[in-house]
Amino acid sequence: MAEYNPNGGAEWWSHVHYALDIGLLKQRLKEYRELYFFFDDYQGLKEEVVSLFDKGYYLFIGEELIKERLLTRTSNNYGKNPEELKMVLDNKPKADRRAKELGFTFIDASLPAEEIIKIITN
Repeated sequence: MAEYNPNGGAEWWSHVHYALDIGLLKQRLKEYRELYFFFDDYQGLKEEVVSLFDKGYYLFIGEELIKERLLTRTSNNYGKNPEELKMVLDNKPKADRRAKELGFTFIDASLPAEEIIKIITN
């Protein structure tokens, strides 16, 4: 995986690929009774990965809250670059549709983390 380039914008992101070891994921699923795996839709939700799980959850969030969270977070700078923010917002409708097509349960991501965890684990 490439190291984050805060000035790379859309051109840089178009060349970044996330690595996922399907074999390791399958092994972990055999080892653990419950395994929660979080991934985004920037590289596309792979059918092979999605089919390994009994349930899928989609943390749904409005555009204004996305902007607020990306522009004010302190853990990293991703999304503060205007091109990155535009990419996130442009991808949102596609990700929303894809999650619906896959039958994911939509969860309001503006809820407190404790409530989201309770929804997922119950």
